[in-house]
Amino acid sequence: MRILLEGSDARYTLEQLAQTLFGSQEIEIQCRVRQTHKRISAVCVLIQEDRQSRACAWLQNSNDKYECQHTHRLVVARALYRAALQMLDSPPQWGMLSGVRPAKLIRAQLEAGHTPEQAQRWLEKTYDVQSDKAALCVTAAKFAFSVHQDLVPRDVLLYLHIPFCPSRCSYCSFVSMSAGDYAQYGEAYIQALMREIFAFETLVKTRGLRIRSVYIGGGTPAILDADKLYDLCARIHVLAPAAEFTVEAGRPDVISAQKLAALRRAGVERVCVNPQTLKNQTLSVIGRKHTSADFYQAFALARQAGFQAINVDLIAGLPGETEEDFYNTIDGVTALAPENITVHTLAVKRSSFLNAEAYQPAPASRLHAMLDYAEKTIMQKGYAPYYLYRQKNMGGSFENIGFAKPGEECLYNICMMEEIGDVIALGAGASTKLTRHGIRRRVNPKYPREYIAGIDSVLADFDWIEQYFYEE
Repeated sequence: MRILLEGSDARYTLEQLAQTLFGSQEIEIQCRVRQTHKRISAVCVLIQEDRQSRACAWLQNSNDKYECQHTHRLVVARALYRAALQMLDSPPQWGMLSGVRPAKLIRAQLEAGHTPEQAQRWLEKTYDVQSDKAALCVTAAKFAFSVHQDLVPRDVLLYLHIPFCPSRCSYCSFVSMSAGDYAQYGEAYIQALMREIFAFETLVKTRGLRIRSVYIGGGTPAILDADKLYDLCARIHVLAPAAEFTVEAGRPDVISAQKLAALRRAGVERVCVNPQTLKNQTLSVIGRKHTSADFYQAFALARQAGFQAINVDLIAGLPGETEEDFYNTIDGVTALAPENITVHTLAVKRSSFLNAEAYQPAPASRLHAMLDYAEKTIMQKGYAPYYLYRQKNMGGSFENIGFAKPGEECLYNICMMEEIGDVIALGAGASTKLTRHGIRRRVNPKYPREYIAGIDSVLADFDWIEQYFYEE
């Protein structure tokens, strides 16, 4: 991608939208921006091999500094989008939106006093979002709006990261290490994590914080043995007995009756059992060491252990899968009636094995068919979309959607995806995100060995978080 930009510093806006619309295709973007006290205008020319397109856009300027900046970016994006439409086979379903959190735009409209219908029309008109996607945004934004109204200062959400997996999936870009690394670093890692938990406990008590939700993710937290899972979760439950408590048990090949029983005894309410697909051949291709039968067994064990809230993660567009393969997975999972189903669209991330192998995502038409079937089938079973987000390098520029049965929505997922509430994150690579005075972040050392070696510095950083709540 080559960008020639004149009269503007909105290069990032152009890059993100061009990547969303054209992916890895080679393209040259020439954009010229002019601004007066009355209006902002942009002319954009796209050049791709022997094709060329040109479009312009303008909007009235604003005297408000921040509104002017937003208008500037919107004009640049609109000019690029209009030029792109002349080259694309069909208009993208998400129009000119390139952001990760489209429902956040709708929530802002609702909080400004607009009705859901007005907010949907605004999204469709401003960003050329198709009506079905805009409606999804409105549904998810209503949940976020309600949660945001319920949160008060000193409410926090807690995330703990367990960065180990039995094996690395080919699409994975998260901070996770193999079972061999767990054997080497696991004991020291848990000890360091317990020290950080103690610092968090002190913060909660000295600043009078209320923990609303706990989420232990990874990696694969269930790689820990039953005793360690119990010790970790019980310690947190004592601190937050009334909090929503989720553990992403994850891979069926490390889930056992003993571990699930330990989680229940420790106060965990919600558990994730994630097959990604029910096709055994695909599971092998993507590097997962379990079968669909293992998933069914793990799911049954979770029910037997007393879990009344189970989430299942699935991915559309995995290597080699046809529409029929994905339909079979959707049908198999919905027959189990889990309380939550999360449908992801495969994203080929930079640090994944798939990217190293130059894997090309499934055609947009195939992904559209898969996602359309999933959405209709799941919603016909009584689920509603309660959060959604998009990712870079996602096939077809689609989305990930979390569906829930009524009353089974995961508070942590809503807050994390919509950037509402303060999330304090512990463990290697964990990212604390404090949101009440703009977004403030604190990221721990990325890899377990770095985290273990640097735990004293990690604990010293709690002074920064304590000051934040002191300001409250």
